[in-house]
Amino acid sequence: DAFKHLILHSIAERASSLGVSRWREEILNEIDELCWFVTYRQRSAERVYSQLAHYEHLDRLREAASMLELALWKAGIDRFAPDGREERDACRVRCGADVVVPNVLSFLL
Repeated sequence: DAFKHLILHSIAERASSLGVSRWREEILNEIDELCWFVTYRQRSAERVYSQLAHYEHLDRLREAASMLELALWKAGIDRFAPDGREERDACRVRCGADVVVPNVLSFLL
């Protein structure tokens, strides 16, 4: 039980920085459910750290996708609608993010 608390403490800051609360909950549930007997500690700790690293990677990709979409929208606004609010909203639909972002993410994965 003490080892489980050490693991919780060691990942607390990293887990709290994840942008998706469901991922944090999954990691904490995983820690509660894993076996922390002496013979299983290393394997259990590696599993938790591996899962956390995976979620951190997905979180960075999620943030990158949002930034890419905003950049595409901004480029569309600058090109097609420098003034006019209605045109700016239409640029978001026409910016191409629905095509570009999935293709870029598939390359990064």
